Amino acid sequence: MNESKDISEISQRVQAVEKRLTEKLGSVFGTKSPASDVSGKADAIRSKSSKLTRKLNEKEGTVWTRVKDELNRDLHALEGDFEHWIQYIDEHYKD
Repeated sequence: MNESKDISEISQRVQAVEKRLTEKLGSVFGTKSPASDVSGKADAIRSKSSKLTRKLNEKEGTVWTRVKDELNRDLHALEGDFEHWIQYIDEHYKD
């Protein structure tokens, strides 16, 4: 893969997490405010997502092979954290 394709793919994965987060909050809580633990975790996931996006923007054009592994590690952690959080929501906030 080349640098621009890698960056695009990682960016799409970050955006997918952000989209799923918004959809999940909407489907579970609708217009109601989520509980503080849920809201706090959602904010933490958004923060990680923003950091990844900033890293992508900063690293574009640098020596890509040096940063690709770091970005993939961070993205994998974000996705895992998000999936764990989804399971928590599903278990504790079922209809």
